[in-house]
Amino acid sequence: MLESMMQDLNTPFLAALTEDLHVLPDFLGNRSPIADPKAKGMIPGLTLDTSEKQLALQYLAAVQGIAYGTRHIVEHCISHGHHHQVHEK
Repeated sequence: MLESMMQDLNTPFLAALTEDLHVLPDFLGNRSPIADPKAKGMIPGLTLDTSEKQLALQYLAAVQGIAYGTRHIVEHCISHGHHHQVHEK
């Protein structure tokens, strides 16, 4: 569905679909690296649209928000001398 939306909107890459929809997934506070239990999550750009396409965009925005949060944690750890290795099975 997202690929067909990319073609319909002629977007250059998948992330461009959510240029107006973002998810800051700190709904239960932030544990790392900010460690602020009072941090609040939010979804700027959320509309009342309940279509399947909008749900797909909301899912994509949530995945992107989690990915950016994970990147923030890893970059913070590396900048403080911790090094991570991914071991393939």
